[in-house]
Amino acid sequence: MIRGALRGETLTVYGEGAFARDYIFVDDVVKAFLVAGARADLLSGNYYLIGSGTETRFVDAVNLVADRVLLMKGYRPSVAHVAPPEAQLAIEERDFVANTGRFRKATGWTPLVSLVEGIDQTADYYLAESTEFHETRR
Repeated sequence: MIRGALRGETLTVYGEGAFARDYIFVDDVVKAFLVAGARADLLSGNYYLIGSGTETRFVDAVNLVADRVLLMKGYRPSVAHVAPPEAQLAIEERDFVANTGRFRKATGWTPLVSLVEGIDQTADYYLAESTEFHETRR
């Protein structure tokens, strides 16, 4: 989605996009795995959910991507609401927010990168690393 937004492509939201999701930056997930590996003796035999623990409606995340691209590139990609495909499963519209309390309590881990920071870091990566963006880099 971020790469498409940087290209100026229309971002698509199925229906109203009101379902909630839990977005977490990959660096925070990696740190959680490293902490889990270091504390394997304590954590073994249990399951834990890893996430930010923060609820964000999908439509808000899409609009946030568009807003951040506006700040970076000077244009805001459009956001289109379309009917969901017939084959879409009901689970795709359910809310999900991870309850990371058990893992946090057991390890002291906490995610450090906010959704805005994660979007910006991902966009910066694409702008720096992809040749398609070199001529338009901020």
